[in-house]
Formats: sequence, structure tokens, C-alpha cells
Amino acid sequence: MSAAYTIADEPRPGRLAEYTVNPFWPLLTTMLAGSWAGLPWFIFNGKAMGSAGFRREALIAALTPVAAVVLAQLSALIISALHLPDRSLAYAFVIITAAKLGAAYWLYTSQHRSFGIYEHFGGRVRQGAAVAIAAAIARDHVVRAAFDASNWLGIVVM
Repeated sequence: MSAAYTIADEPRPGRLAEYTVNPFWPLLTTMLAGSWAGLPWFIFNGKAMGSAGFRREALIAALTPVAAVVLAQLSALIISALHLPDRSLAYAFVIITAAKLGAAYWLYTSQHRSFGIYEHFGGRVRQGAAVAIAAAIARDHVVRAAFDASNWLGIVVM
């Protein structure tokens, strides 16, 4: 009987390992294009590199839009209950955006640990700049046309 040496944070790359990017690119995509593009990319990237905290990362990425909807509803209730002016909606949008960016930064720091080990042991890394730029352009042309940025759904999606 032989004992196997394992590292708890060691990534376990799968079949998609050739599509692994530095977690910086999904973070930048979230900042430039929105959570509609960045959060799914974090999930894909975590799966591709075999991130040690993949389940937790996928859960955070999946719950972030739910948290945005809850924050939007809660903000609307508070604003209407306190009879605040409509311009106070801008502050609610800032809170929602901060929550989504905070989740994206948490995902970045979580994946960055596994990525460092993955890269050190010769894992293939692709460049993600083209996807980030394409997502930012798509946000301006496609997503903004589909979701008006003045309504709650547009803020939650973007």
C-alpha cells in the first residue's frame, strides 16, 4: 500500500485546460463589459484549470445575480417607503454594482491561487484580451439595446 502525496490547493486540470486564462481577464471583462460576461467566464475558467475551490467559486458566481435582484428589490422598497426622490436610485445602482464587482474580485483572488500553481507546473495559458474587448463591444451594441440601463433589469444584468 503506497501513500499518495497531494497538495490541497493543487489544481486538477480537465479536458478544457487548453482554454485556461489568467483570472485577471474575467475580472477585467466584468469591469468593462459587465457581470453577464465575466461571471460565466470565471466559472468556465475555474473548471478548465481545475481550480481547488471550483464549487465555492461557481456558487458565488451563480448567487451574484440573485443578490443583485435582491438588492434591487430591497432598494426599491426602501426608496418608496421613505419617499425619497428618484435621483436616489443612482445610489442604489452604485450598491448593486459594488456588490457585483466585489464578488468578481473575490472570484479573482480565489482563482489566482490555483492559477499560480497551474502555471508553475507548465499549464497552458491563453491570452484573454480579445474576449474582454469583444465582450465590452458587445455590451455597448447588443446588451444595451436589449436592456434599457434605466430599468432595474438592465442594472442587474449588466
